[in-house]
Amino acid sequence: HLGTDRLVRILRNAREYLEANGANIVFGKTVESVAFETIDSEIDAEASEASEKKKRGGRRTRRVAGVWTKTNRDSGEKSDSDCDGVTAETKEKEGSSFVRASAVILASGHSARNLFEKMHLDGVALEYQPFAAGFRIEHPQVLLDTLQYGSELAPLAARGKGKLPVADYRLAHTVVVGETSAGGASEASGAFSSPKKKTENASTPGHDARACYSFCMCPGGQIVPTSTDPNELCVNGMSFSKRNSEWANSGLVSAISFNDAFSFCAESDDDDDDDD
Repeated sequence: HLGTDRLVRILRNAREYLEANGANIVFGKTVESVAFETIDSEIDAEASEASEKKKRGGRRTRRVAGVWTKTNRDSGEKSDSDCDGVTAETKEKEGSSFVRASAVILASGHSARNLFEKMHLDGVALEYQPFAAGFRIEHPQVLLDTLQYGSELAPLAARGKGKLPVADYRLAHTVVVGETSAGGASEASGAFSSPKKKTENASTPGHDARACYSFCMCPGGQIVPTSTDPNELCVNGMSFSKRNSEWANSGLVSAISFNDAFSFCAESDDDDDDDD
């Protein structure tokens, strides 16, 4: 970790560099939806139409026209240019503005559920992206110093002020699901391996390897809230460059595959049907 205090300065310098080279960075606004416009029906109507349709799986009928944004707070900015493919009723939506663009790259983060739901309703093809989920564990920093350096050298860490850096760690454990012991009980095997490494047993039919591993270990750091929904709890970890907190923390996560999430998606669909 660079240290959150250092990262703030790096990001400020990066923003100033981008703005000096023509980038326009806007704060206080949220992208609500991606706008599309219909392509002229005569496009791709030449002799090459058949081959183009084969390549693309059919003729493209819409293209990106820009994005609709809403104002989160008074940013002092006016609405941008109008979009020909959007109705007047939508244009008049209070607090909204349109940004025209010939291409849109989304880097929307973890709190953009409404945006993805709107894209789904607009017919944009979305695919499941595997991710890691878990919880964050916290330890006294002096405990890690003692475990890593021993009781005699641990005081040399001195909460970031000593001759030794405060101790950190990496942990990875591979669990083989479905392996049965002689007594008939299910066993978990493998320890301290690469998070992505599969054991030999995992390749045997009926066995599946799942990794559990530490992530974003923050020595001499603190846990901070990052929730974006009042009904959910989400946290992250950070360290200042001096790493002088009396606590250390780390994420402990495991990969969530499509098969893991599928049952929850099915339950959501059932709930929607019940509402109807």
